[in-house]
Amino acid sequence: MPRISFQPVPEARQGKNRLHLDLEVDDIDAAVARALILGATRVGVVVRGPLGAYQVIRDPEDNEFCFVCD
Repeated sequence: MPRISFQPVPEARQGKNRLHLDLEVDDIDAAVARALILGATRVGVVVRGPLGAYQVIRDPEDNEFCFVCD
């Protein structure tokens, strides 16, 4: 079952989304590969920690979002 989580950011809109979208995926590398084919760009590297992992992505209009997994 897909799950979408929203997390607000405190800063005013100045090039950054006012609402940050996290998309839960089973495989971050596969999701990133698909997003890159569709015109997105990767921001940094996959961050892995004890609570899971995430990768920041920018869509073709420069909006940031993350792929996350446990």
